[in-house]
Amino acid sequence: MPAQVENMFSVRKMPWHRQGTVLEDYPQTFAEARKLAGLDWDPVALPVVESVVTRSQLHERLQDIVRESAVMPVMATVDRLESLWDDCTQSDSEWRRIARDDTGATLSYQRDSYTVIPNSAFGEIIDSVLAAEPGGTVKLETGGCLAGGRKVWMLARLDEPHQVTAHGRTDSSVSFPYLGITSSHDGKASCAARLTEIRIICSNTFSLAEAEGQRTGAVYSFSHRSGWRDRIGEAREALQFARNENREYITAMSDLLGITITPEQEKLWLRAFIPEPPDGLVSDRVARNIEEARAAVRGFLDGPAVEGAGIRGTAYGLVQAAGEYLDHVRAARSWESRMNRSLLKAEPLKAKAAELARVAASA
Repeated sequence: MPAQVENMFSVRKMPWHRQGTVLEDYPQTFAEARKLAGLDWDPVALPVVESVVTRSQLHERLQDIVRESAVMPVMATVDRLESLWDDCTQSDSEWRRIARDDTGATLSYQRDSYTVIPNSAFGEIIDSVLAAEPGGTVKLETGGCLAGGRKVWMLARLDEPHQVTAHGRTDSSVSFPYLGITSSHDGKASCAARLTEIRIICSNTFSLAEAEGQRTGAVYSFSHRSGWRDRIGEAREALQFARNENREYITAMSDLLGITITPEQEKLWLRAFIPEPPDGLVSDRVARNIEEARAAVRGFLDGPAVEGAGIRGTAYGLVQAAGEYLDHVRAARSWESRMNRSLLKAEPLKAKAAELARVAASA
């Protein structure tokens, strides 16, 4: 929600909530981006101090000190006040108050095992994951501070091909154009490095990027525990693997986009992708389920994901329709047949859809 955006910057594009600073070009340094994002502070862990006397007890003891101060040396009065403070408060060794080091505002209360991951570390994490030279120029796209600093992020644009293109056709969808570092200082989420399609500009897109990471797996989380910095190398390797897989996926899908599929070949593919059981094993219920499943796939072929994207009549269009079906329809249903239950395993069937598309194209 716009009201939660404390500060942020965005390169070129004005956010929908029309808050923050819009830049003509990318910040030249992380320090500059951090200041524009409102992240030029760090969370710190402070002792939790609790009162151990009542208000009335405090009032009585202060009255005594005031009465006696007329006949006591000044330093003796100060000593009495300091002693009163010690008596009035105690530190809870099991808890820490996580606060901003600039304003002192409380962000959360955490157990003493909680380790702060500072905003100042975001640049280090981004440089390491992208294998950038320290102090080198990284295209920092957006950054900001939500809910008083409880949620923070920095987003870097990746200079890599992100669209499936072949023979003059381009799929309008993109894949992992950003590396986002997100963190919650309220203890509700880890600091995470994630490859994402989401351009984070507000609380809603922050949450969408988190959900996308859970779906794609292209995310590496740093728990708020000691030794988190030692795991930056692991994050680089994990996300580099995801980036390499993404490049291989784009290459393979671009190849499929270049394969023409006729209407008859499309029908052959659909019958192979959602096959009928052997003769004699087809009940009326199974027959209805098969027809409903095929109709759902045809709906995706006719819809915006394939026809609307201009990729109908290609092997890539068939794979996209299969993916839409497996992700959004089939995962919510189940069949009694052992063969049909295997449809719940989405990734192997997406690979199968691509293989069947190549077979259909040669038919």
